[in-house]
Amino acid sequence: MSIPFKKLKDITIIRTGKLDSNAAESDGKFPFFTCSPTTLRINSWAYDTEAVLLAGNNATGNYTAKYYKGKFNAYQRTYIIEANANNEINVKYLCYALNRQLRLLKNISSGATTKFLTIRLLNELDIPCPEIEIQNKIASYLSVYDDLIENNQRQISLLEESAIVNYLQVIESCDGTCILNEIGEFNRGKVITAKDACAGIVPVVAGGLEPSYSHNVSNTESPVITVSASGANAGFVRLYTRPVWASDCSFLDCRKTDYLYFVYCFLKTSPDLMKNLQRGAAQPHVNAKQLNSLEVPQLSKEKLSLFERRVTPFFEKIAVCDKAIDSARNARELLMKKIFKDNNNEEIRR
Repeated sequence: MSIPFKKLKDITIIRTGKLDSNAAESDGKFPFFTCSPTTLRINSWAYDTEAVLLAGNNATGNYTAKYYKGKFNAYQRTYIIEANANNEINVKYLCYALNRQLRLLKNISSGATTKFLTIRLLNELDIPCPEIEIQNKIASYLSVYDDLIENNQRQISLLEESAIVNYLQVIESCDGTCILNEIGEFNRGKVITAKDACAGIVPVVAGGLEPSYSHNVSNTESPVITVSASGANAGFVRLYTRPVWASDCSFLDCRKTDYLYFVYCFLKTSPDLMKNLQRGAAQPHVNAKQLNSLEVPQLSKEKLSLFERRVTPFFEKIAVCDKAIDSARNARELLMKKIFKDNNNEEIRR
């Protein structure tokens, strides 16, 4: 059975948000969709609908469509894509269909440094549109993996919160401050571009919030802390529970410190400090030397070791959740390839 394709403009209503990206609030009640792969928060909402949210620009051209239903707000360069009055499209299905065309979106987007998705390009995008009953089934099948991913991400957040509570308790008895370099040394990553990287299973950590390409070797040991070095996300801190290739970032792994989790909790609880490290107006940057010179709470080696032992089980469970997320994403990707590989979705009818 041949599945018809329809132009995105013929089955949806497309509009954009109205806010600046700096409107985000860390303790906000509602999702705030921007061009960042990470959904931010805000305390005011402007939309209450079911929609696909798609960033209008991205430095690498790697776009991610997100599904959401409810109250939210959006950045002025984020597209809000809703079903039109004819209801020919299941919005959750549309999100999956768009994500399967990310490579196409990257190829057709314009802009030398920052890639832009124009409304003209989006309007003319071809979307496979089987009968609505088939769309509903596809969305239902794929949602199982999304639920697994979301549940594990929620577990990771709770585990990190538990580690940070322990950190805040232990620094109450600190003995002044010391220089970060005294307990761990950040190093500069070795920059590698998408052109030079060999497709593999090792994430390449650069200036973005999420790895945008991969390599076949790593230059870190796990676990490892990375801090984005330049661009809009300069100073962004992330812990990886697997080896990575540290590119446009600074990194600290278990080879350079016995107190990795202490350093991580310190950085995660110091967002203003990390923001103040940024230098350069047009292209903000944070380097390893700046990180190593930060003042951190000073504890005895005994207290630091006790803290590490206490929180290590939390981070070991985080590593398990990370693996479960990777497995769910891989399984979802395989199913999506099967569903969208051609125009024949007859097996979905069964």
